[in-house]
Amino acid sequence: MPLSVKMVVLAPHLIQTCALMATNQRLEYFVADETYSELMVSLLDILIILSGQQAFQEIFIHNKAKLLVSICMNMIKTGESEATLILSDPQEFVNLAIDCCDKQKSMTVKT
Repeated sequence: MPLSVKMVVLAPHLIQTCALMATNQRLEYFVADETYSELMVSLLDILIILSGQQAFQEIFIHNKAKLLVSICMNMIKTGESEATLILSDPQEFVNLAIDCCDKQKSMTVKT
């Protein structure tokens, strides 16, 4: 079985995994933990690659609400650690915001 066929079967499970992690009450812990954060970034990278392929169009159309609301909106919201950073180190918070919005260089969930 070709890899592309296997990925069509696997893609909905990858979306569901991301949604479960993004909606988990412990999301901030996942983002702070290097292993979980790397896993989430890798899953998102795979989904980004797949989203540009015609073979996966129907899967992404079918899951568009889950992708936007459950995953994207939860991943970009400001967490407690960032709220604390605003007060304790405003310049570092600005640097984080610039990276998230403009540069997107760091390997974090938000970028």
